[in-house]
Amino acid sequence: MVNKEVLTGNVSTIPENALIVDGRFTMIDPGSRSKRYWGGFGAGKSGVGVEGKITNAAGEVLAEFKHRKHSGVGIGGGDYFKFMSDDTKDVGEDIAKFLGAWATGRDLTKE
Repeated sequence: MVNKEVLTGNVSTIPENALIVDGRFTMIDPGSRSKRYWGGFGAGKSGVGVEGKITNAAGEVLAEFKHRKHSGVGIGGGDYFKFMSDDTKDVGEDIAKFLGAWATGRDLTKE
């Protein structure tokens, strides 16, 4: 694992070897609890989507990403807050895994 210093927010000086991860939410959908309860099979699923880019300190784009996660199974149709929390956490973990693999040259498609 590569451990690096993480700078957040407005940083006055960006180190020369910095990688800047910039992203935004493109979808936040709690889905429908009643459709999950009555329909099942993916009906009413929640979802979180993000997109972003990775640049170096000079502003050159090194990589871009788009990613979504969905949830759709829960007792009694599931809890909106839990679905959204789980989807958001899953997206963050997937992007962190992508960044770690990308930074070390690992091919995730072969794992």
